[in-house]
Amino acid sequence: MVNVPLNIEWEEVEYEARPPLNAPASRLAPDPDQLETALGIIASSARPIILAGRGAVKSDARDALVRLGEALGAPLATSLLGTGYFEGEPFNLGIHGTLSHQIAGETFAMADCLIVFGASLNFFTTDYQTLLAGKRVVHVDLNARHIDRHVTVDAGVVGDARVVAETMIEMLSEAEHQPSSFRTADLEQRLHDFDLSEAFDDKSYDGAVDPRTLTRQLDAGLPQDRQVVVDAGRFMLDALTMSVPSPHDLVTSHGFGAIGLGMSTAIGAAVARPTRPTVLCIGDGGYMMGGLTELSTAVHLGLDLIVIVYNDGSYGAEHIQLVSKGMDPAASLHEWPDFCAVAESMGCKTAKINSLEDIDAALEVVKNRKAGQPVLIEAATDPDVVSTIYGHHR
Repeated sequence: MVNVPLNIEWEEVEYEARPPLNAPASRLAPDPDQLETALGIIASSARPIILAGRGAVKSDARDALVRLGEALGAPLATSLLGTGYFEGEPFNLGIHGTLSHQIAGETFAMADCLIVFGASLNFFTTDYQTLLAGKRVVHVDLNARHIDRHVTVDAGVVGDARVVAETMIEMLSEAEHQPSSFRTADLEQRLHDFDLSEAFDDKSYDGAVDPRTLTRQLDAGLPQDRQVVVDAGRFMLDALTMSVPSPHDLVTSHGFGAIGLGMSTAIGAAVARPTRPTVLCIGDGGYMMGGLTELSTAVHLGLDLIVIVYNDGSYGAEHIQLVSKGMDPAASLHEWPDFCAVAESMGCKTAKINSLEDIDAALEVVKNRKAGQPVLIEAATDPDVVSTIYGHHR
């Protein structure tokens, strides 16, 4: 906060616009000794995996990492903030961590070396370090302080992700290194055939939809050129599996572990990128902690905002704790106001989803939305239907 006296606020001054000073991009080459140690570990591994995070995305390292994966025979994976980075690659395992699907989890368990580019290796990415068991870890990061921050690694390389990957490729080629046999035809076929919508038993009924099925159908039916903002809460374990065109199009608000920051984050994202629709996924509890009141701001600004409220009528974390301890979860249950009615009074278009049959109609509302008019979709879910992915969390 800046305290500016009123007499200064009203004073007329001359203003001369100046272009911003943008420093040229610097790409830090790796230390030869660090690189040699890292490559010694990598080259001697039988089942390596490459993990890319947001740092690799910022470095524009995708092509180099794909080629490195081919040179090593290493499948590819990402952190949450690298979501979709290797989309289209035949050995793309998706997210490495608590949101991993079954085939990816099985592959991670078999690996003996993890080569990390620009990812923090926090407890989400490592599934509380269980995914590091039996593996040697090589960590490449532009910031030396990020290495050994969450876990102690076997080798650290300070340098730009793309430069390091390209240098590794050259050195492996000079050494006539042969790729491992970890990339099998069977793994490629299993990944090709994998369908997340078939990885669980749908528990929808008339009155509530399974949040996993809801997310899969919204993923397919919502505008594909979207950016996605996800609030914190139990629902996010499904919402975070929604695809985005690029990792930069996924915005999360749970860095502080607090619910209710999604709407303000989504408004900021929509203002910053007005040329594409912004999809906000938010739980009912988080929506009541600021989302409902700030929706009027989105209307006032005429934002292309699509709000999906996963409404299970409860505070999910508390509901889980009470149920797990054999206690009555009634204290976690709430009867909220009619979200659609309130949103309509503010000027939004709305739709309610109480069964699977309602989803297509809701998507039609989105498809036919008017420019500058936000849309709110309220989806009724059951607090007792918890994502299978949730089992990863402690």
